[in-house]
Amino acid sequence: MKGNKGKGDKESAEDEGTAIMQYKETHPDFPHEATSNQFYAEDQFESYRCLGKAITAEALASIKEESKEKTGHEKEQYAELRKLLKLS
Repeated sequence: MKGNKGKGDKESAEDEGTAIMQYKETHPDFPHEATSNQFYAEDQFESYRCLGKAITAEALASIKEESKEKTGHEKEQYAELRKLLKLS
């Protein structure tokens, strides 16, 4: 999936955060709901998808920052990781 970096991405992330919080207000067990019922409603599926996306983005951002501090072989490894994750 290709992302267009810019203002639209920030607004989209804010909208997703709002959607997650709205879902949480009406489903107090979120994100710890039982998985015994595998028939998710669209709002439930989207809330978990958005939460996963936000957590992943935060983790990958830290990888990108850490890679700037490396030298030599480590720097090459981080460059390859950023390339694979399409962060560069």
